[in-house]
Parts: sequence; C-alpha cells; structure tokens
Amino acid sequence: IGYMCCFVLAPSETKTGPAITETTTSTTTPAPVPVITWKKVISWEGKSSKNTETFHISSDEWRIRWSTKTGEYGDMNFIVLVYKANDTLLDVAINTIGENSDVSYMRGSGNYYLSIDTLQPYTIIVEEKIVEEKK
Repeated sequence: IGYMCCFVLAPSETKTGPAITETTTSTTTPAPVPVITWKKVISWEGKSSKNTETFHISSDEWRIRWSTKTGEYGDMNFIVLVYKANDTLLDVAINTIGENSDVSYMRGSGNYYLSIDTLQPYTIIVEEKIVEEKK
C-alpha cells in the first residue's frame, strides 16, 4: 500500500497561527486473483472390479469425478478405495449402490492408485487442481 501526503500552508488572518491542511491519498495495488482450473490426469471406464495403474498427482488438492449406473445384474455396490503407491490405504472415496454420480475431493501430492470394486458400468476421471495468479 502506498501513501502520498502533502501539506498546504496558508496564511491566516486569525491570532491562532497559520493554518495547516493535510491531505492523504491512498493508492492500492490490486492483489492477484487466483484462477483455479482442473487438469485431467487419467480416466477409466469399465464394468468390473480392478486395480488401476499408478498415477502421479503434482497438486496438493485433487478430485475424482465419477458416475455409475445400474448394470445387467441390477443395482450393485460401487466402491472405490484410494491407495498410496506403497499400498497404504488413504481413503474410501466412493461407496454407493445403483445409479449415482458425484465428485470426491482428495488432498496431497504423490503417487496413487485406485481399487475399484463393482459389477456395474462406471466412468472415473481423476483431475488435479491448478492455481494460477492473474494480475
């Protein structure tokens, strides 16, 4: 934040002395505006259980966009577990039955894979958060 200050001295006809007028002008530089986008990292489509290949997340925040629908066997479970590449379970990202769709948010950069358990059709897209400052 920058400040400009100026003083104006004016002669005074009164006995109180010269008048001093102070003017302060504040100038601010607008803060950069963060622009958030989501970049696709990897995706899968299928209708059976599987472990995915390992994928890398560079960002501190990422998400799993997913949808599933009832298959030939009716409403089934759709469960997706997130593992770190060293086989440590991180989270249960999805646990639903039948047709549904949503977004599950995760945190932490690193290498991960998904364990998908289902017998109904699904689509999964993994995206990482990209934050850029726009001036």
